[in-house]
Amino acid sequence: MDSSFVGEPGGHGIIRRNRVAILLAFCIVAAAIRSPMAYHGGIWADEAFFLLVVGAPSWSAMLQFLHYHESHPPLFYALMRLWMWVTGGGDLMAMLLPIAIGVAIVPAIFVVGKRLVSERVGLIAAALAAISPTLSEHSSQLRPYGLLPLLTLVSCFALVVAIQEGGIRRWAAYAGTTILLLYTHNWSWLIADGQLVAVVVLLPGRHGGDRGRLIKGWTGAWLVIGIAYLPWLPALLFQLAHAGHGPLVVKDFWQSVELALLAVPASVVMVLFGDALGNSLLPSVVGLLAVIVAGSIAVAQIVRGRSDPLVAGSARDQIAMRVFLIVPATAIAGAVAFSSRSDLLLPRCLAMLTPLVLVLLARRLDRQMSQHENRMRARFAFGILASAAVVSAMSVADLLGGTRSNARELAGFISDQVQPTDLVIIAPEWYSPVFNHYFTGSADQIDYPHPGRSGMIDFSHVFERVSAPGPLARIRSQIDEASRARRRVWFVTSSDYVRPLDEQEVENATRYRLATAFSRIRVHQITEALKRDFGPPDIAFFANGRRPRQDALVAYLFSPAESTDPNPSPARSQ
Repeated sequence: MDSSFVGEPGGHGIIRRNRVAILLAFCIVAAAIRSPMAYHGGIWADEAFFLLVVGAPSWSAMLQFLHYHESHPPLFYALMRLWMWVTGGGDLMAMLLPIAIGVAIVPAIFVVGKRLVSERVGLIAAALAAISPTLSEHSSQLRPYGLLPLLTLVSCFALVVAIQEGGIRRWAAYAGTTILLLYTHNWSWLIADGQLVAVVVLLPGRHGGDRGRLIKGWTGAWLVIGIAYLPWLPALLFQLAHAGHGPLVVKDFWQSVELALLAVPASVVMVLFGDALGNSLLPSVVGLLAVIVAGSIAVAQIVRGRSDPLVAGSARDQIAMRVFLIVPATAIAGAVAFSSRSDLLLPRCLAMLTPLVLVLLARRLDRQMSQHENRMRARFAFGILASAAVVSAMSVADLLGGTRSNARELAGFISDQVQPTDLVIIAPEWYSPVFNHYFTGSADQIDYPHPGRSGMIDFSHVFERVSAPGPLARIRSQIDEASRARRRVWFVTSSDYVRPLDEQEVENATRYRLATAFSRIRVHQITEALKRDFGPPDIAFFANGRRPRQDALVAYLFSPAESTDPNPSPARSQ
């Protein structure tokens, strides 16, 4: 094996001489992956809603809406508002910002890896970041989930430097980056908790004045962070009480045990590969085996009295690896614990941990590849790196083979077919922003449970509005009126909402106040009302092309039983 290539960490060789060209190539690969993901197909419901909030009449209106009707802090919304003001707006220009942020993580993780461990670790991490399906997917959307991993990486890096070197400037850098992180998404409090645990774990290893300086620096930094976050604290408390995802349903002790056992391996897979591998058992099995193997190796090394190569190294190296290990572990544990109230075990939440895990993986692979006395270990490390690259490439190919949403095509289809006397019903209402974003027709519209065409949707008290009996009675009456007036009715929903319901889902929806599940019940009830008054639909629209990853919308046209239209539309699908 060529020692110029696999020499000691930070050694000279082929990589060092061509590092700029290699890093530039990684950035080009990252852009080549993220750009098609961003521009293949139209935007999806959450992105359309995001653009509505960003386009609020004023800054104060945007901030007030986020406070009372959303579950996000304002930083990414403010960045996009400024970006669209500079560029003139439009979907094409808006998408450039998340793509740029997604590409920026490649040089950022290189710098972090180089500064904390070695240049080669930085390049390995940059290569993994460039082709990461998790980072690619979430940095090709008009959402804050691409900025969150970048700021997580920078905040943890600043923390390591502040712990190791101290000083006001370094703690100020940590405070500044952490403030930006907390203003990006509420999930970032999981990172803050992990950082606190990391500092507590590191304290016993500090000696004399170092321990006091660490406590003083950490306390001072968080005093600044607390003061800076104070203006948004009421919004956070309101959002925690009234908004966010529904809980994971855990009904008994054995389901709690099952969640605890599967959460770690499933989280590891989601951190590395997102949900691109699908909802099969394979990702959990692979992740579980990886955890068992890694844990067995670590235990064997401890029993034999060997130092752990994950944390052995320079002082900064050791601090960095502990912080980069403790923060994801604590965040995942927090996500599991909090998911009984609000589901946080989501790929877009766990994606913020991906850069930290990639640095850990790069660090371990670099150590293994440097084992000159054990060529088998070096070859094994190369095999792991190649396997990770292959699985990532397969996941990226799967993402590129699909599209985010078919809303643009569906709205265009209805725009071509709709008549001024038609009634358009969209249920649930969170699909209305993306439909309205592309719909060019003219017709009366109901965005259920809103009685008419809704604007920016209220994402607080969602269950109360979805489950209220009043909107259902009202829409049944409106359907009856449309039938008597011999008006056609378009019904737009998601394919996931029209699938059959079982008794357990119905019971869980009410018992655990699950807004999404209860919306499925309402969609079935609306469909039954339409079929009762109109009979079966005569047009169905669904996606036959690229598989939508986010919004797989369907549309049905219900016409009066004895239509007077001399040229009735034939039943067809798109």
